[in-house]
Amino acid sequence: ENRGMSQKRQQEILEQFGRGEWNVLVCTCIGEEGLDIGEVDLIINYDCLQSPIRMIQRTGRTGRKRSGRGVNLVTEGMEQQKLNRAKHGKLTLGRALKSTAFTLNQDNPTLFPPGKPLPSLVWRDLSEPAGQPTHLEEVGGHTTPGKKGSRIR
Repeated sequence: ENRGMSQKRQQEILEQFGRGEWNVLVCTCIGEEGLDIGEVDLIINYDCLQSPIRMIQRTGRTGRKRSGRGVNLVTEGMEQQKLNRAKHGKLTLGRALKSTAFTLNQDNPTLFPPGKPLPSLVWRDLSEPAGQPTHLEEVGGHTTPGKKGSRIR
């Protein structure tokens, strides 16, 4: 039975890697998003994705604090084709994002049913005066059983 590592164990390993106790980290697609280890300077992908966004996310784990690079290990045939499509999609996406030719429709109809009141934006200062304790009973109807007068400071 292979259920993988617990989240706690994964976190321990990431912390060890971040401290330099390990110099290689092998991970599944969980490493594509959310990891922020600035010292990483090399990403080796051993499978290929067709999605240019996921490709950017994978290689984006490197080069944050120093120059880095990404390497894709692919087989001839289908994986090579996937990589080529992802590279082409990445270029197309980059050109589209750099373009200023976006046209936004200014005449969108309201999403509220006709005859209903329209919402209005009202700014209110909800902060409390400094040093004033807040009773838990006052926060969203919260009550603490057996602890009358519990306070948040």
